[in-house]
Amino acid sequence: MILPEHDRFRPTRRSLGAAASVLRDGSEERVELISLLDEELAVLLRETGVDAAPVWMPWADENTDGLDAAVPTVRRILMRRRQLVPELLAAELEERDPELADDQLVAEPTTAGVLVLRRSAVAVTSAIRTVALAEGPRELRCWFYHQSNGVTLEERVTAEGLHDFAVQPTAAMAERLAQLVDPDGVASEDSEAREVTAGTPPEEWGPGIADRTRHLTQVVMTTPQAAMARSASFHATDDAVHVAAPDLSAEGPLESIPLQVAQVSPDSLRDVLAALIEFDEPSRPGAL
Repeated sequence: MILPEHDRFRPTRRSLGAAASVLRDGSEERVELISLLDEELAVLLRETGVDAAPVWMPWADENTDGLDAAVPTVRRILMRRRQLVPELLAAELEERDPELADDQLVAEPTTAGVLVLRRSAVAVTSAIRTVALAEGPRELRCWFYHQSNGVTLEERVTAEGLHDFAVQPTAAMAERLAQLVDPDGVASEDSEAREVTAGTPPEEWGPGIADRTRHLTQVVMTTPQAAMARSASFHATDDAVHVAAPDLSAEGPLESIPLQVAQVSPDSLRDVLAALIEFDEPSRPGAL
């Protein structure tokens, strides 16, 4: 995802170096980075001038007036933690020359690197998991920002508005997504795929799928070069995982393309996810 020319945010040498450092952390294994509340992320984006909008802000969406009123307090808390500091102080602490106005607020290095990587991916995968609970459905949303060097930044957002960030090798993403899709490890065996007419409701996909689904996860993968996004839905019941994906060999508008529905084993689940998020590296410059 190349940075748009009209964006007012321009990465500095410091922010690019911070992003490179975060990428090195995730080059060999998964590393947990930082956790931010909706209001903390919103203030960081506002104060640092990073134009990328938060992907999902559940608490802020329900408390619009509260978010605006909280900005001064949240800014003070971030500055007290030194997660947000004036450029002059950051330059002194990091023993470098200032790159911005002395009073421009900048994020501490790890946070700065995360903010840059959220908007510099060459491909993005989203996974929205809905869990069936007695008190009603509950959502967990994840975004995976795939970088050009084989590392992926993960942003996991809870219904309470907590954004957890981690970094990991892109090669490990199929296993990571399998954990999200099948958190209880119920995938058991493969079945023959069957074709389902476009528009057919899940209740008619086969016995025990719709009514027994405990975890429903929609996974979508997009790249700037792709004509359309790739997607699949994963239905985890008490004892099986079923996958439904458009039959990409069929022609016609997307809404008319039939689905291929099948039960999958653990190995097949990882294979399906690996194929879903596979992408070609861009040939043009611009990504980190």
